[in-house]
Amino acid sequence: MKIAYVIDYLYSVNGGTERQLYMLIEGMVSRGHTVDLYVFRDTEFTKNLPDFPCPVHCLNVESVLSPGGLIRLIQFRKRIIADNVDVLHGFFNDVALSLPPLMLGSNVKTFTSRRDMGIWYSPAKLLFLRLFRFSSIRLICNSIAVAKFTFEQEWKAKESIRVIYNGMNRFNVDPSSCSCDWAPEKGKNINIILVANVRPVKRVEDLIRAASLIVEHGYHPQYYVVGHLQSDGYTDSLRELLKRHHLEADFHFTGPVSEPRGALERFDIGVLTSASEGFSNTLMEYLDAGLPVVASKVGGNPELVDDGETGFLYEAGDVNALADCILKLIADDRTRNLFAANAKQMITRFDRATMIETHEKEYLRA
Repeated sequence: MKIAYVIDYLYSVNGGTERQLYMLIEGMVSRGHTVDLYVFRDTEFTKNLPDFPCPVHCLNVESVLSPGGLIRLIQFRKRIIADNVDVLHGFFNDVALSLPPLMLGSNVKTFTSRRDMGIWYSPAKLLFLRLFRFSSIRLICNSIAVAKFTFEQEWKAKESIRVIYNGMNRFNVDPSSCSCDWAPEKGKNINIILVANVRPVKRVEDLIRAASLIVEHGYHPQYYVVGHLQSDGYTDSLRELLKRHHLEADFHFTGPVSEPRGALERFDIGVLTSASEGFSNTLMEYLDAGLPVVASKVGGNPELVDDGETGFLYEAGDVNALADCILKLIADDRTRNLFAANAKQMITRFDRATMIETHEKEYLRA
């Protein structure tokens, strides 16, 4: 097959969607398919790619509603048809909105992905998606929760929606070969990690408030928040909250880390406090490393975490419940060890090869 992937932009291949797309491209190339990647907008990453599994083309579409953007999209459509592309698969928001009208009347099998619980929707965008729900575009969702939500919100026919879980690229690199200067030493304390870009939807403030309750029970674990500090205002509010609860010495904001999986074995508990998730790569990496998990009961999290078997789930925003879940794991070594063993067994359900093969089958039968 000739396959064209298209995405709004690509800052790296470390983010959730970006990593899945990269694995998908690698897999399709290795299976003998001809693959091209198109980006609407260039970034420093795509301008300076030293190596990539397929050719990368920039369409220079800064705005899909500008006259220049519309002209370039029409040119893109002509190019896809002229090149006899069999499958076009789009990621991110501008692409999801532009492909349904753009590919009307073409014979190209066209897909767009949905990977979250609609945090990018606005009333206008949702109306637009509903107006074009009868287009031949097929939707690929990364969890049952996302598929159900998308069906309810976008009114797309059920037969046009498929669920393909994220693939887990198992971490087999020797941890000693990774730079872990930011991480604690194992065993000196209970160490808790939250891997997420620091922005309001991740609700890092809930972990800080839970930590203040945990202190009241006599425990002082160390908390490591690993990810981009994306909003100065939000980060400042977190630092004020830490100061108010006298927790400045307990929390460590590391900023982005190229490969946090190399240090996960140094931690005792993995936490995810998000208000919204599609299907979390972070949780998959925690489980792969054998970390007991405490996660908010949102989106696809319950499809990943077996409550009471590999970790604990709590209602997002319930700080008392979050603190209770963490306390159970801090106070009981046996439960932590049991959850760790269960996690390593459970994560084998989500492997890279299955994700790639399932996409290929969807492309062929569309």
